[in-house]
Amino acid sequence: MQDCSRRRSKPTRIRQSQYLNNRIEQDHRRIKRRVRLRIS
Repeated sequence: MQDCSRRRSKPTRIRQSQYLNNRIEQDHRRIKRRVRLRIS
């Protein structure tokens, strides 16, 4: 894990705002929907 973080050029930023995290959650929702369709 530490080895991977050393290779990155930019450090990972943690978003402090709930609204900024919504974009990430919406993208994750789309992925979950696709996975469910393939499983069933």
